[in-house]
Amino acid sequence: AHYKRDIPFEIEKIQKQYPHITFSVVHPFSTHPHMVELVVKRIRETIPMQSSSVLLVGRGSSDPQPIHELQQIGAAVERKLGMPVCCSFLTKGTPTFTAELKTITSTASHVYVMPYLLFNGLLLQKIKLHTKKYDHVTTCNCLQFDTYMKLTLLERMEECVYV
Repeated sequence: AHYKRDIPFEIEKIQKQYPHITFSVVHPFSTHPHMVELVVKRIRETIPMQSSSVLLVGRGSSDPQPIHELQQIGAAVERKLGMPVCCSFLTKGTPTFTAELKTITSTASHVYVMPYLLFNGLLLQKIKLHTKKYDHVTTCNCLQFDTYMKLTLLERMEECVYV
């Protein structure tokens, strides 16, 4: 919703204030290979145990595209780590985080909850509120600013400049 609706709306308002400036919107970070590497890095920081599972948690959306993209990221992370990865969503989309957390914790020996969130905030607090009930669940750090994110941002900016 931010990429397709909110950001273009804000840019349109700013464009009216500054008609002499050209604004461009590039694709979101989403499935960029560097972002997959960042997810893998955050999981590896927790020193994952054998026979564990990962629960990748996205914000969610009423738009099916970000839902599908998180599932693509999950599949790529699963290939890289050799661990089962399930996806879930906090606000919109299925499966919901709480339902998937309940399911995965009933079968996995240990679960690594990986928030696909750019920074700490209310959504991360919500995740931690639910995960603290389980002894065999580790919540990974959210994405936060990192070299991988910087590289993604630079590549997205270059896409815009060299179009």
